[in-house]
Amino acid sequence: MKGYYTDESSKTFFEDDNIESIAKGTWLPNGTLKPEVSGARRYGVAKMCATMMIGELQERLDADLALQGISVVGVDPG
Repeated sequence: MKGYYTDESSKTFFEDDNIESIAKGTWLPNGTLKPEVSGARRYGVAKMCATMMIGELQERLDADLALQGISVVGVDPG
């Protein structure tokens, strides 16, 4: 939105289901760019991952006959 994801190094968030670098804040650390840019990138990626998890979890619940009646709801505290 403000050019936070324009360079090539920030376009790949994680590979092979490994989100450790996002969870621990080592993906694009503050020393890489201005702290507000790095922080905004990490925040945005974390929100995107949370949003993606909602759909994935719902698909897995729907695939299990014993769990089909459960619905997933995502709530943003902000």
